[in-house]
Amino acid sequence: MRHLRELPRRMLAAIRGFGFKQWFLLVLNVVLVLASIGCAVGMNMVGGALTSLTAAERFRGGAESRFAHVACYLPVDDGKSEEDILSFRRTLEGRMMEQSLEAVEGGRLYLDAYHGVQPVSISAEGGSASVKAVGVGGDFFYFHPLTLRSGAYIDSEDLMDDLVILDEEIAWRLYGGTNLAGMPVTINGEHFLIGGVVARETDFATERAYPGDGGVYMSFSAMKRLNEDAAVTGYEIVMPDPITSYAKGVVAAEEFEQGRTALRKAEEELSNAQDNLEITRNGIANRYREQSNTQVRSTIDGMILDVPVKEGNSVIQANTFNDGTTIASVADMSDMLFRGKVDETDVGKLRSGMPVRLTVGAMQDVELAARLEYVAPKAAEENGLVLFEVKAAAAVPDSLFVRAGYSANAEIEILRREGVLVLPESCVEFEGDKAWVHVLTSEEEAPEQTFERREVRTGISDGIDVEIVSGIDESDRIRSNPNR
Repeated sequence: MRHLRELPRRMLAAIRGFGFKQWFLLVLNVVLVLASIGCAVGMNMVGGALTSLTAAERFRGGAESRFAHVACYLPVDDGKSEEDILSFRRTLEGRMMEQSLEAVEGGRLYLDAYHGVQPVSISAEGGSASVKAVGVGGDFFYFHPLTLRSGAYIDSEDLMDDLVILDEEIAWRLYGGTNLAGMPVTINGEHFLIGGVVARETDFATERAYPGDGGVYMSFSAMKRLNEDAAVTGYEIVMPDPITSYAKGVVAAEEFEQGRTALRKAEEELSNAQDNLEITRNGIANRYREQSNTQVRSTIDGMILDVPVKEGNSVIQANTFNDGTTIASVADMSDMLFRGKVDETDVGKLRSGMPVRLTVGAMQDVELAARLEYVAPKAAEENGLVLFEVKAAAAVPDSLFVRAGYSANAEIEILRREGVLVLPESCVEFEGDKAWVHVLTSEEEAPEQTFERREVRTGISDGIDVEIVSGIDESDRIRSNPNR
């Protein structure tokens, strides 16, 4: 007891001995303690003041699972579309499946809502006003359960999007009351019906956030119809939060990925615009200058036969959908190819590998050796004749220059006979399967020559001369066929 009675005296004596530094630290600690007490009291006063911040607790109900309420707010000039919201939902559901997060039977695993704000002009029989319209989607009124004065909330599942909810401030201005369900209003020249009237929340935060005139709530699709530039600027979600900050991390990661994709798209659009400007000014974009100066190499050694493009012409690279632009025709002049046509009566006698003799009309006394490489399997009709295409590889000596496109004749030896009697085909008459010739029976110097018509048996023919197997001999004199 004696020590306790002496404690105040000792403390007073210690305080009297404080210097400036000790007094400063003592005052600072007292201020910090008082500030902590004040913050705790303030948090207790405002905790739960906004019902829009209690969505996670309401959605959780009596379940043991942890849920988090995450809200994202975007710049007005960089909002999202409803397609972005749908894409995020698909990504979110995929990630929750990866974490084996599943909803209870008959329940939902998460709730979300989104909104955008646009100025509109609203009018009714009682007057008109310019107000801010809130375009809503998802379960907006679950997150913001505004007190209904009349009617009902609008639902994003409604097939029609012509219902609006009025704030009671604008309801009194337009109609002088709040029982307005089913009454018409005109917004930006389009007709809508009032679905209900809501009261503002009366807490201090709402009064500071929504000063001035009242507003109107409509479906986001209706707002988009009124203004095609409308964008989602706010998104909220209540989702499982099995570990602290899991929900925040999922939403933030997806938002970051969408932002990075948008940045890349914008950078590519800027780069393309700069390229177009450089092409207009200089004829080529700087970032493609190195590729544009790359040499185009021929796939074979040879001579350039034709350059169908000129300097300054646009060219296209070959790809799956386009053959590209031919900038030069190149040929190996030492590897010439003869192309010709053969009548159907002779094509059956031809086979690959047969020797061919070529004579070029523009080169007198020149004969080139060739070898038959190709006989077309299908005929082509030309001027009433049935012809087959043939190709032969010509051997051109180094000392001889042959130009591409020369016309030439080819001779193919099908059958050879030596030491036989031949006649020009013009001296032979053909009747059916028989052949006849006119043999001179009088003297050659006789005033009137006489001839005997004699049957002969023919052999092979080259189309000009025909072999005579029997019927005459080399001493006979034959008359040319007067009918030819």
